[in-house]
Amino acid sequence: KKADDVILALDLKTGTTLWKTAIEGMPTGRTSSATPCIANGRVYAVGSSRVFCVDAKHGKLIWDTQVNSRGGASSVLVAGERVIALIDRLTAFEAKTGKKLWENPDVSGKTTSPNLWNVNGKIEIVCNSRRSVMGVDLATGKTLWEAPAGGSSTPVSSGNHLVVHAK
Repeated sequence: KKADDVILALDLKTGTTLWKTAIEGMPTGRTSSATPCIANGRVYAVGSSRVFCVDAKHGKLIWDTQVNSRGGASSVLVAGERVIALIDRLTAFEAKTGKKLWENPDVSGKTTSPNLWNVNGKIEIVCNSRRSVMGVDLATGKTLWEAPAGGSSTPVSSGNHLVVHAK
């Protein structure tokens, strides 16, 4: 049985569907409900076994990259020219093409979402993993630091402070 990955745009005033894009997918259950991200006139999303990008104005598919994961619920983070999501492993894709740029094997899971943290002028990705929270270099995907935490919550930051709900 197939279950499409569907993304749609609605008019906020009327609730009317402006466009709907469906890509062939697979059933993954209730745990796959990633939040899309809109950036630079595009919508980026994680589907059942893919990361994809559509034009925000018309819903036309721009790229669709298959991943070796099923049922991810990590929301997409767009940072400059990179699209980052936790799809079994923290992974970065090129925003224009969907080409995989790097994968970090230290950060694992499917439900927490990556976030950006500006630490003394250096932007890094922070993401909860199964047993810890980690800081990752945005450009290379290398782990910069690790601290006790873990679980499915998304870390948030303010200034030099990081807050994360741990299990």
